[in-house]
Amino acid sequence: KNAVRWQCHSDDHGAVLCVDWSPNNHLLVCGSEDGRYRIFDAFGAILLESSPQMSAITSVSWSPKGDKFMVGLMGSLLLCNEYGQVQSKFSSNEGNYQLQWTADASRVL
Repeated sequence: KNAVRWQCHSDDHGAVLCVDWSPNNHLLVCGSEDGRYRIFDAFGAILLESSPQMSAITSVSWSPKGDKFMVGLMGSLLLCNEYGQVQSKFSSNEGNYQLQWTADASRVL
């Protein structure tokens, strides 16, 4: 197979800091220095670009079912549905997050 190569952020958006593939929908979510997360399809077409957050997006993680994902940034976690809409926001004094879902998608560790 030939590899498909595409660019998910232009240079003016800053560096891509994190990416995660959806387990079942063939979608990619990525976060960058500009404080935005973006959802792409498997062909590289952008499906969503979020509004800018307060700081760089340092982690993203799809749930095992692929129906939601978490976004981590300095002092906050966002729970988003598969379309990128924020469902809940959690604040803390933590810095960067390493997001990992439990197998049943009930919690993020």
